[in-house]
Amino acid sequence: MVLVGNVPCSHVSFLQDVKQHRDYLTPMEDDEARRLRRGYYAAISFTDSLVGELMDELKKLGLADNTIVSFHADHGWQLGEHNMWCKMSNFELGVRVPWMVHVPGVERCSGVHTSALAELVDVYPTLAELAGLPAPDNVDGKSQAPVFKSDSAVVKNASISQFPKCGKNLTNMDTCIRTDKHSIDYMGYSMRTDQYRYTEWFHWDGPKLRANLTADSVAKELYDHHGDTEADFNAFENENIAGQQEELVEQLSGQLKQFIESQYPAEQ
Repeated sequence: MVLVGNVPCSHVSFLQDVKQHRDYLTPMEDDEARRLRRGYYAAISFTDSLVGELMDELKKLGLADNTIVSFHADHGWQLGEHNMWCKMSNFELGVRVPWMVHVPGVERCSGVHTSALAELVDVYPTLAELAGLPAPDNVDGKSQAPVFKSDSAVVKNASISQFPKCGKNLTNMDTCIRTDKHSIDYMGYSMRTDQYRYTEWFHWDGPKLRANLTADSVAKELYDHHGDTEADFNAFENENIAGQQEELVEQLSGQLKQFIESQYPAEQ
């Protein structure tokens, strides 16, 4: 953890320290892992304090009762779980993000945690509806406003994410950083339902900038999150059960491919 004035600047040094440990098959030394985690948790605590300062200032300015506050990250982060560090994966901790929303006048949601599935593309339409404004027709995502009104509201039955890999095979840990988008080798699409995380890897068609869905997929992963209370991040996504759930994999694969196709313009 490096401090410049009152601002933590641990991100760059964190990545440099992780890169020094290039043997991804060998767990990092416990002391080094604890040091990196300590620095990351310090940055989180600092961010938390800044959110508190923001909320306090809104109250001082008399704006707390008519200002919606939305806080979210742009990606997940792994701190050694499954022997992985940083964000470059399609695992739960690599793609799941916190999203906290304060809506004045909606007391039933104060401090409430929901298991409703959402995506970051839902942020814009959600905030627009909560503010009583129309969202443009060309905005992706769906409004999660119903979740603020009812515990049983379901807006989406799955959340989608994607991350590429480069190299001769998927065991290669090259995360395609500084790789031209036309030269990516594989694209992994991951779908999280209320119980499962399903990930399928496809060959990437560089010239067309799209996943090759006509060829056989490279790999399929299925992880059961039943009973996941988030108390132990190492307890889940350890066993790929895709080979044991062929009917379920076929169903989820079809759902995932349908979504992928919907993101591309029809080929002429």
